Amino acid sequence: MKNTLVLLFLLSCASLSFGQALVNPSFETWTSFSAGGNVGEYPTGWTTTDSITKANGNVESAWRGTDSYDGANCLHLKTSQITYLGFPITGPAIATNGKVNLVGASFVFTEGSADTNRARYYSGRYKYTPGASTDSGLVSVFFLKRNGANRDTIATGYTSLEPSATYRQFMVMMNFRLWTEQPDTSLILIQSSKGTINGATVAIGSELVVDSLNATGFVGVDEIPGDVKSFSVYPSPASSFIVLDAELRNQTALSYDIFDQSGRLIRSGKMNATKESIEIADLAVGNYIVKLNANGKTITAKQFSVAR
Repeated sequence: MKNTLVLLFLLSCASLSFGQALVNPSFETWTSFSAGGNVGEYPTGWTTTDSITKANGNVESAWRGTDSYDGANCLHLKTSQITYLGFPITGPAIATNGKVNLVGASFVFTEGSADTNRARYYSGRYKYTPGASTDSGLVSVFFLKRNGANRDTIATGYTSLEPSATYRQFMVMMNFRLWTEQPDTSLILIQSSKGTINGATVAIGSELVVDSLNATGFVGVDEIPGDVKSFSVYPSPASSFIVLDAELRNQTALSYDIFDQSGRLIRSGKMNATKESIEIADLAVGNYIVKLNANGKTITAKQFSVAR
């Protein structure tokens, strides 16, 4: 048996109805399942590897937590070891808005959420305790479009999750491969370990807590719903400062978060006015993302670059 996990996409022809990409984004509601005579719970609208580990030794790899960032519940994922077909295998706990199955020593992912919205960014809150210094969490997002019996990949985005004992933000920036194509599906994978089954970086006990997922910055949509009418960031490229400029429909408290291109949070702050200058002379040359929050909730995000 191969001791590696391959992320395979089984391209089924099941029909999909179009709608919002993010279902149950804060993992508030849960649905019971039974596997191998053992029971567990999935976040409603998601599946996890917990049914696989429960069916192979009643090992719990995903569960409902109450140490949430927002609301009553959150999702816990924990890297574990099971015996499968007589072989010990260690693999990441994974949650997906599609379906996940273990075939041989490979996870196979199918389906996903109907999505034609073309979000530029996905964000969320997380805590992470690695089982070894080589491990990290991973969030992956794929935009797909059915093409006969196959599905084309329209866009991809990834970010690694560093250790954190308290809730931190993460940001996934989508990189579009086919700008002229409209996706019909998004597939999200959230992993407690970045590596493969029995891989060198996979550590038993690595635990990831996730809450408050959000999609922002929709391609082709200029006007923002809610209290904020528009948001711009300039100049780009910038060298020593950027200007955050928001136009409001209603008075609201504004704040911002700056992420680097890998999705790592660099800086956060409150906006004292709707138009504010932010010093960025200490930032290295490269691309960054500014996320705008209104009353603590993510509204939209923009990209800018630093050049000198």
